[in-house]
Amino acid sequence: MKSNRHLWISFIFGGLLAAAAFVCIYGFRVLIPTYDDWLLFTRDGVDNMQHYQGWVAYRRSPWQFPLGLTEGILYPDRISVIYTDSVPLFAFIFKLLSPLLPETFQYFGIFGLLCAFLLGAFSAAFICRFTDRPLFSSLCALFFATAFVFLHRMFYHTALAAQWIVVASLFLWLAVPYKKEGFGGVRAVSWTLLSVTAILTEAYFLPMVWGIMLCDLIAYGLGKKDIRSFAGALVITMGPAAVFTVLIGWCFGLFYGDVQSSGLGLGVYTFNLINFVNPFWMSSVIPWLPSDFFQYEGLAYLGLGVLGLIPVAVVLWIRGRSKDEPVDISMWLPLVIFFVGFSVAAISPVVSIGDHRFTVPIPDTLWELWSTFRSCGRMIWPVYYLIILAVCTGLGRYAGCEKVAVSILMAALVIQMYDAHGYIEDLNEKFSTPHEYVSSLRDPKWDEIGKNYEHIAVCPDVHDVYYTYEGEELEYFALQKGLTMNIVYTAREVSKQVNERMEKELDAIRSGEAGPDRKTVYVFLNGKKDKSLPLNYYKLNGYTIGVAGEL
Repeated sequence: MKSNRHLWISFIFGGLLAAAAFVCIYGFRVLIPTYDDWLLFTRDGVDNMQHYQGWVAYRRSPWQFPLGLTEGILYPDRISVIYTDSVPLFAFIFKLLSPLLPETFQYFGIFGLLCAFLLGAFSAAFICRFTDRPLFSSLCALFFATAFVFLHRMFYHTALAAQWIVVASLFLWLAVPYKKEGFGGVRAVSWTLLSVTAILTEAYFLPMVWGIMLCDLIAYGLGKKDIRSFAGALVITMGPAAVFTVLIGWCFGLFYGDVQSSGLGLGVYTFNLINFVNPFWMSSVIPWLPSDFFQYEGLAYLGLGVLGLIPVAVVLWIRGRSKDEPVDISMWLPLVIFFVGFSVAAISPVVSIGDHRFTVPIPDTLWELWSTFRSCGRMIWPVYYLIILAVCTGLGRYAGCEKVAVSILMAALVIQMYDAHGYIEDLNEKFSTPHEYVSSLRDPKWDEIGKNYEHIAVCPDVHDVYYTYEGEELEYFALQKGLTMNIVYTAREVSKQVNERMEKELDAIRSGEAGPDRKTVYVFLNGKKDKSLPLNYYKLNGYTIGVAGEL
């Protein structure tokens, strides 16, 4: 009973400490639901605009099935809110509440705060489960609230900040004992809930949850030493998890439309074998070590404080463990599978050590399947978090009295904060400073377009809209004025089919088979006028547009 009480104390206070750290770093402004300028102002990355505008478009779309379908941003087609990285679960909940909400409403700050709380809560509870030291365990939450991987994703790829899902999965595997009746019941339901939460937050968490779940099942089977028990646990756990995840994904439009399941980038967005000690641009002490720029997707820098704790924890573990304790294969073999499996998945077929790379040949079919999660460097996150959990647990369990453990921990936290302080100060300045979004579309003719036109067609190559501030600003203008667009920046490229449709339309106009739509504004993001089209061209605030009539 005392241990359970300590577990809950650690969960609550660890979560509160992590939430407090979040507010100290990002400020209170991001939590104001009616303040959306901070999601729109930046030109150093368009992902925040993508996520927010995906939510705005989804909120304004009529209810339909699948439940996640969004209209107007891939006109005349529709696309799921899953593919705008707008945190589908939150988008759905707040769309239900939409009649009660103000016209301008953003939930991304609230989502970030909740992610910080749950990451700190589950981390502290995990550590307390093995140390039974709630004060020490709660303080450990600060390592997770300021983890470089977590800081990097928050309000950049915001949905990927839900890294508490990984730690909650590790907690369920390693910190929750099996019931006497076997593997099932609450444990199986918990895996299903984590699986569904992953698909409704960010699909990249799904293979992480399932990989950890498989390790849990293997550990259970080895412990039972009974293949029938293992098979039964496999069916009763993975069966419902798979069925409900696919069903919920289908209900939200995961399989709707002609969206490519795989993407470009496998072998590029990877984990470099030096990334546990490579801070990229985030350390105030260690310089960016030789590596490819795009391997920031596999960022796994532990920080000087954690790196300093590793040898301390190892020494304490060697001194404190029982030398007569037998090797438990049901624990160690799943851990080996865990570390090897996730590391290989993160490294990809293109192995990198610093600036040296070599490719391991694999079948095309496997390459295509692997490309579903093209930014595979993220698959190192379960390993990353288990390392920090193990280090903190080792310190708390084997350091002797709690005062010694807390003293060492606080010293490591000071080092960790000094290492990260420059990056944290940048985040604080960026997000706590008030911003006011001012559109560059200030020519009066844009107001005329908003009143007299219905559709924006990006052409001739619609892929020009991807990763560009200009494309995001056009979408914001369209949403504000009630116009539709033929293409916006999405998490998976849909430009092939949109390009084909756009090319057919332009060819029909050139041949005289059809005239240009008088309610459509043709926007040429490449800045070039197409003189083969019977359009009147205008240069408005740097945008080249063509219309059938005159402005």
